[in-house]
Amino acid sequence: MPSLLVNYGGPEKTISSQEALFPKILQACEKQYHSAIQSVAFTAKGLDLTYYQVGIHRMILVELPDQVEQNIKSADEAIKNQALATKKLFRTVKIEASTFNTRDYKLLDNNCVTAVANVLNTVDSNILQGKKKIVPTSLDSDVKNATLLAAMVDEGLRGTALPLQPDEQHKNYKQAHVAPEIWQEVMTPVDNKKQQQHMKQQLRDITNTAIPQQDANSANSLKPQ
Repeated sequence: MPSLLVNYGGPEKTISSQEALFPKILQACEKQYHSAIQSVAFTAKGLDLTYYQVGIHRMILVELPDQVEQNIKSADEAIKNQALATKKLFRTVKIEASTFNTRDYKLLDNNCVTAVANVLNTVDSNILQGKKKIVPTSLDSDVKNATLLAAMVDEGLRGTALPLQPDEQHKNYKQAHVAPEIWQEVMTPVDNKKQQQHMKQQLRDITNTAIPQQDANSANSLKPQ
């Protein structure tokens, strides 16, 4: 599948779309930073993301799922348009990441952490609340919160419990298939009661059409009241 590894400030290639090079880049990072890589994989706006931590270094892998290309050929206009939007977003991420990669490295400004933040903000600004200047521990926390929230929403809608994997070196939350429409409702700030009521009704409508009937009972208790 089309992919992009952002390794700004790291050894080997600082940005690459050649999947065959990814293992070599990751191994070089482990050697340079004297630490085993930890990762967490999740999905946002239809793109598969893998966030890497290796010592003080941070990287991110962005992948366009193969299913997107298939959905572009769909006779269903809604499915087709969503797939086209996802593919366009992937291209935008590549452009933004490539542009950032041309900037000179600065310890407190342009660094591996802000490069990852740039990618995440391009995919979905809600993940980091739009923050651009960020420290590693804060970035780690924001990514963790986003993945756990995705798992919780998925569990509420489908009634399936996803393992939190606290001690796993490589965590995978990509199985949390939260519909983009539902995710947007969850992540949108609510400013007033009228807007809140409107969003609750929208979420009810989306949930009723998104959840198979056999899973509806397990999700009813978590619908907004």
